[in-house]
Amino acid sequence: MCDRIRNRKLWDVSERRNFKPSLPISKMNKTVLLLGVLVVIAAGALALPTERDEWNNEIFDESRAMAVEFNATAPTVSRSEVMSRAKQWVTQKIPYCQCNGPLECCGSCPYCSTHRCDCSGYVSWCWKLPYGYTTRSLDQVSRRIDKSQLQPGDMLLNAGSHVILFGGWADSGKTTYHAYQEPGCHNSGPHYAYASVQKYPSSNYVPYRYNSIQ
Repeated sequence: MCDRIRNRKLWDVSERRNFKPSLPISKMNKTVLLLGVLVVIAAGALALPTERDEWNNEIFDESRAMAVEFNATAPTVSRSEVMSRAKQWVTQKIPYCQCNGPLECCGSCPYCSTHRCDCSGYVSWCWKLPYGYTTRSLDQVSRRIDKSQLQPGDMLLNAGSHVILFGGWADSGKTTYHAYQEPGCHNSGPHYAYASVQKYPSSNYVPYRYNSIQ
């Protein structure tokens, strides 16, 4: 918007000083003129191009996610659907991307307009949430559970840091599990959605279950 304003041709001081309206500007005319200006401004705002990064990813608008209110009508999803959706990203190797510029983005993300391709956007998409929540807000649509209650489709949340989708136990002693995650751009890799067997997380990770999972 600032660039559009800076590039707009403005009258210089002399032109404004010499301008005389052909008709007296009554109160009614002033009102009509003001409404016309507001219409032009609104039309210009609507015509603004979508902001994109160097991979042509749309910049994620977090205000849209913040405006979504969840209650008893939150979308339902089955555990099999959650895991099927999780495996879809793994198969496609969807690159990690926070959709806010190149610093935290590893490639082209097809979900920047709604969810993002970071760890919490991944879980949000697997749970069929309409917009991408964050590691600080996923607990608004889920509830804490015990380790013994974990089932495929639940999540392990380190609030404000990272989230992992739980894919089931990998051993009878429940010391290792199948992890599905978007790991980030600044680790040793991979830098896309992947599945692996990992040791059960430290106390920083807390088990949660989506409120509307079936």
